[in-house]
Amino acid sequence: MSFQATAERCQSFWLIPYKVCGEILNRYEQLGGATSWLLLPIEHQANNPDGQGHRQRFVGGFIYSHPEVGTHAVANHTVNVWQRHGWEAGWLGYPTHGEVPVQGSNSIDGEIHGWVQQFQGGRIYRSPAMEGFQVASINGVILDKWLELGGTNSELGFPIADEAKTADGVGRFSVFQNGSIYWHPNHGAHPLSGDILRQWSAAGYENGSLGYPIEDPVTTSPLSASQRFQGGYLSSPSIPVNLFGGQGNYSLGVPSLEESQASIEGASAVVENNDFRVALTPGGNFDINFDVTYKNPSTNPDFRFLVGLPEGLHLESRYTSRVSVVNTEGREVGAIVTPTSLPHSDSWVNIEPQVNGNEVTFHYAGTEPAQTMRTQAQAQNTETRASGVAVGDSVSNYVGINAGENETAVCANEPYDCARVYRSGVTDQAHAIGENTVSPPHDNEGDAARHCVWQGLTTDVSNAGFASRLAEAHERDNISDPNGVYTPAQTAGMDIYNNYTGRQVGIRLDGNPEAIKQVCVSYALAARVTKAPQNELPVGGTDLVILRSDLN
Repeated sequence: MSFQATAERCQSFWLIPYKVCGEILNRYEQLGGATSWLLLPIEHQANNPDGQGHRQRFVGGFIYSHPEVGTHAVANHTVNVWQRHGWEAGWLGYPTHGEVPVQGSNSIDGEIHGWVQQFQGGRIYRSPAMEGFQVASINGVILDKWLELGGTNSELGFPIADEAKTADGVGRFSVFQNGSIYWHPNHGAHPLSGDILRQWSAAGYENGSLGYPIEDPVTTSPLSASQRFQGGYLSSPSIPVNLFGGQGNYSLGVPSLEESQASIEGASAVVENNDFRVALTPGGNFDINFDVTYKNPSTNPDFRFLVGLPEGLHLESRYTSRVSVVNTEGREVGAIVTPTSLPHSDSWVNIEPQVNGNEVTFHYAGTEPAQTMRTQAQAQNTETRASGVAVGDSVSNYVGINAGENETAVCANEPYDCARVYRSGVTDQAHAIGENTVSPPHDNEGDAARHCVWQGLTTDVSNAGFASRLAEAHERDNISDPNGVYTPAQTAGMDIYNNYTGRQVGIRLDGNPEAIKQVCVSYALAARVTKAPQNELPVGGTDLVILRSDLN
């Protein structure tokens, strides 16, 4: 029913049948009356349903009066949120203050202020976004956590959606400009942001394998952060993989059952625990390299990534050589290339990339691969390690080679090693050394030096298995003698012999490319002349053969 003002000061308006009286009039005049944002009244004063106060509606909002919390105006944009939660009968209760400006950390169109209004049970914030019409409520332990982090000046910024129940009905969450806060009755409230939030959300939020966050994130550097969840830890080296054509980027997170330490080593972000050491290093404009060192490889050592993907992209396991990043049209726009183990031998590798949502598992099938991996690592006095790459372009563009059909096919199946070889300039270096030894380098000492250096450096920057496959493909693409003097069997036999020696030199002189080139040149200068190299059996990889000598 209408509120009847008795012995109270009232104000009437021309052609408006509604009076404003008492405490509501006092507040109305303080705000500027009819010229304020409230403008003119559009309803009579009325008692509130709980009988504890009264209210009046204006063009721009309401003024509510309550004997315990006072009289306060509520603008229409805030009223919309308040109404969703049951007005004064809901969990927000009555307004206890008017809306006031608050400084935030995120500037939008030069405006660094938003607004907040306090209620008995919580707060309603209005951010600068959407011209000030982005309004959201927040309360309880989530509000307390957010204020503890710095409120509007925190990394999270302003709330942009009302606090809500989680999908499983157990917890609650609030969404902010730059992240979220999730609350669980047994674990409290914890913030998530950046790549960790993107990877966790793509894995199914609280319904995924990680469950709810149970600790705040730990940031050890601008490039590394980690957070503990019910189902383990998630470490995220913040080195994104840029997608070609301005399609955004995706990120790689490292889940584990035990706590990991994050650090920066040069240009690499490193995540390390008792089982693995993972280093992510920026490569070109659209790729990052990853190296995984197995500290205690089990019978079947698996390794996992959680991939944070932009909206509209998903993962598919189309090839054994890689996991594809696919757009809504079904086109591959990026890939996580299956890693290859050890610097110089991949004979053990039998990898099955498995995809479950946004989780990629590299599974080493059977017991023999793992045992061979350990044995070879011990024999070469090196770490048990696998290396791969995540790319943000189609594999054909990423490799970007100009080669024959067979060589291109090898690269399409093994893009990581191919890109490492071609980007390192191995082919150009080998040609230069061959021409400096004898020009033109055909069937002579220069030719022998060129093949030895090419395969030696290819082994050094990739591995001997890939170098061998690339050499075989190259020979199939180039089967004739450019001078027309020798048979294909002779020229191919010479190249096969010298390629083998080059790979052995690369294995022996791992990590020393200058020494590889010097040894190959010395072998070439002492190369043995033979008319039937196809019948020669290379032993030890300590010499080269030629069809003719142009230096003696």
